[in-house]
Amino acid sequence: MLDSILLKLIQQESNAPNLDPMQADSFERPSFYLHWITPVRHLLAMRYLKHKKSLLTAFTEQAIYPIHKRDYIDALEEKLQKKAWFGWMNNPGAFISPLSVIVFYPLVIAALIFSSWQIHHWYVDKKMHLALADRMPYYSELLHRAQVARQYAADEPLKKYLALAEEEKKNIISLVPNEGAVHTLMERALSSMQDDTQTNADIMVHFKNLNAEMDLEKLPYYMSPKLFMDDCSSFAPGVDKEQNEIMNLLERLLREQEVDDKPLCRTGIITVYNVDERRALDYLDQEKEELPLYHVTRADKVPAADGALGLTFKSQGVGSIILLDQIKRFAEQSILPALTFQGRSYIIPYWLQGYYDIEESITKNYKHDIGELFKSPESIKRLRAAAKEMLLDQQHLASSRMQQTLQRSTPATTGTTGIIGGLDAISGMMDAVREPSKQPAQDEAREELDELMVSLLPSIEYHEAYHQIEKESWPEPAWVATNFKDLSEHGIESSLEELGAYLTQLVYTDTGHKVWLTKLLLFSLNSMTKDQPEYYASSMIFSALRDLYLLHDIKPNHELSVDEKVAIFKTLSEMGITELQNKASVAFEVLFERPVVILQQID
Repeated sequence: MLDSILLKLIQQESNAPNLDPMQADSFERPSFYLHWITPVRHLLAMRYLKHKKSLLTAFTEQAIYPIHKRDYIDALEEKLQKKAWFGWMNNPGAFISPLSVIVFYPLVIAALIFSSWQIHHWYVDKKMHLALADRMPYYSELLHRAQVARQYAADEPLKKYLALAEEEKKNIISLVPNEGAVHTLMERALSSMQDDTQTNADIMVHFKNLNAEMDLEKLPYYMSPKLFMDDCSSFAPGVDKEQNEIMNLLERLLREQEVDDKPLCRTGIITVYNVDERRALDYLDQEKEELPLYHVTRADKVPAADGALGLTFKSQGVGSIILLDQIKRFAEQSILPALTFQGRSYIIPYWLQGYYDIEESITKNYKHDIGELFKSPESIKRLRAAAKEMLLDQQHLASSRMQQTLQRSTPATTGTTGIIGGLDAISGMMDAVREPSKQPAQDEAREELDELMVSLLPSIEYHEAYHQIEKESWPEPAWVATNFKDLSEHGIESSLEELGAYLTQLVYTDTGHKVWLTKLLLFSLNSMTKDQPEYYASSMIFSALRDLYLLHDIKPNHELSVDEKVAIFKTLSEMGITELQNKASVAFEVLFERPVVILQQID
């Protein structure tokens, strides 16, 4: 741009005394460029001096002295013509007209301001990503090392790791924008991870408050602690278990902590998500209540996948998170292979292998829903080619199949032991990080693959939104005391939650209903989920819908045989969407003795 302007000015002034190779001339002074704003004047003068110095050096090397003005101007024009770019800049006269002062300069200034804002936004986001996605896992690891050192009674390593963790915590907080109360709440949340006087519920609430503040301040991240409680001796293999328990008990008594049973020790990891979009559903009861839904992708690179498609922590979390990474993986690697004969064995969990009748029914359901979504033969052709390409990556599909085998619909809750939040590390280890192979067929079908994933989102949103609804005032159905008599209070609550969430999901699902019927079947047949909420919920749903199909009164029951479940699954799969929605609505009203919850999309 500067060279183009100089070229035009030199062509206009070639016969004037403003150019002189043998002494300082007017082009070297910023004041010569009167029609340009001050910063541009200095840039033009400096640019001209650079070219003049270069040409004088070239003439000197050729032993040409003195330098004639015409030779100098010709050489200068030739040099500038080679440097000039964007042809429209070869005629910059328009930019030094009075109109440019009104139009061009303000546009340039506005562009500079906008670019500066964009660069600042990018820099802030980069710092946040460094703090939350890259440094947060290291902070979690330091706390785990400190826990291990404490159980081995290694005082020096313990002090070292606690000091490093404290330093890392300060670094993380310093890299996050100090908006509102974000710094204060982040300090409390991170500190709670190493404070064994805090319960798991306390820690979850600290992160809930932090996530709520970050949402308020429009910071696009969501953090979820995954906590693990176990015997303290498990952190120190080789140490006498009884001695370890006594030492931990004495330590906590000296700190005046209440200990009802043998002490348990906690470790964990803070998973970090990018919030791609914030959506919400309205729950219409006596008053309208907004139920937030965060569409997220994992920001950290911890090689452990979430064990569900969505997570809701109820009173211990903010809204629900819809896990786009997992949904994408489920759509592409657990549904799409149904389009090929070789891929059907990958759409079912390992424990169902060999049940060819069920495999055939599931394959038929998935192919039907894909066909309903994509009417174009070209789209189906591209999807089938993408599925065949995926089959070449056996290791990746095996890890996806393992993940589906382990998948649960809800995270574990804050009980005494176990993982709070649910991570699947096994499939992550199977799917080791490696160089990605070229995927031309999947790239060509990317639009269809994205549409397949997006088609699953509304149903998952309704499921997770249901979990957010406060149900303290709901009366317990009369049948619970008989059918769930062997369950704990927490087991009853969780089973009712899943029962309501899946029925609500079926009521509001407009597309892909056969996918969700299949998921319910897998939960109801899976020996790994027996005594889990998903097992009771799915079994109750099939029993209730079976009674409705047979025109019987609904008798709550979760003890159907495998053959009965498969038979009603096949029957329901042949129903239209409206008929299935109506039956699910009736089942909800009978089982919960109240109307179906009203959930509405927010315009």
